Amino acid sequence: MFSNNQKISVRQLKRLLVMDWIGKISLLLPRFIVQSSGKDLILSLILGVGITAVYTCIVCYLSRYITRSFGGYVELRLGRASAFALCLVYWSYMFVNLLYITRVFGAVTRQYMLPELSENIPCILMLLGGFYASMDPKERRGRIAEVLYPFVLIPLLILLVIASFGVQSEYFTYESANFNAVTMKQSFQVFTAFGGVSLILFEAPFIQKSGMRLRTTLKGLMITAIGIGAAILIGIGSFGDQGMKALRWPVVTLMSNVDIPGGFLQRFDILFLALLLMSFFVAASTGIFYLNLIFKEMFKQPEEKHYHLLMLILSIAGVLWCKNVEIAQQLFLTVNCYLLIPIMAVFTVIFAILEWEKRRRSK
Repeated sequence: MFSNNQKISVRQLKRLLVMDWIGKISLLLPRFIVQSSGKDLILSLILGVGITAVYTCIVCYLSRYITRSFGGYVELRLGRASAFALCLVYWSYMFVNLLYITRVFGAVTRQYMLPELSENIPCILMLLGGFYASMDPKERRGRIAEVLYPFVLIPLLILLVIASFGVQSEYFTYESANFNAVTMKQSFQVFTAFGGVSLILFEAPFIQKSGMRLRTTLKGLMITAIGIGAAILIGIGSFGDQGMKALRWPVVTLMSNVDIPGGFLQRFDILFLALLLMSFFVAASTGIFYLNLIFKEMFKQPEEKHYHLLMLILSIAGVLWCKNVEIAQQLFLTVNCYLLIPIMAVFTVIFAILEWEKRRRSK
């Protein structure tokens, strides 16, 4: 049964995180392979997920002390101006992230499913679907993620199992991965791809069973990382490093090469791609939800539907301004990865240290 208490369960939180991450990251990370080998990318994934796990522990620790709103928490400690500035950083991060995932959705849909269609049309439809899913009640996003979760994850598992039979062992060499500056850079990029975990600080008041928040978030992180890591390994075994570098969307190409035994579901690639793209609707709903939530905390506005509509209009305008996925990806890497996420991470760590020191002294 679904509750109607303006809160999401920890199970829904895990599924929201996986649905938010898996589509975006599975299409983003393989594009980093142009800078190095596949083995280096796997090492970067392991290191990046490790960093993210540590950071997740810090975020969830801090979230225990946020009872009403993160903006209010910051304002009590740093003042109104600092709270506004930090909320603006989070809002900008989510806006750029939404532009990127929307443009990826439009590009993949046009290239593999509807080549005669303008790329802007699926982008706008995705934002409209996300807008509806992000409206009150707040648990609507959780309900949608809970329903879609098995329809995306189970076909993914089937795909990986079938695709693994086509792996060619000669593509795997016995050379070890290189731990160098490029690997460290890619590890940081993996961490930033999971940067949305910081936004749990804003959603903390709406999550049931706060004591299970850390375990649930780490479980979602591991599910996503294992799935993406397996897809990259199978992609390397199917196409080789050079083949992966030559492909625009290696994961999608991997799906199109899957041969279902007995000739059943010959267009399994399109079926699965459609299911994978459903995760983008959940990600869009998360994006618009946070844009609206953070906007209200920035300007201390009450719950009004026209603010929600304003976020949709701004998102559509941003997507139309960001004309293609290449521009969106460059914007994501430059603004989010190298500017906004480091700011978010630094302040989160500082607040967590201050809370820990405060609790230590009070004992």
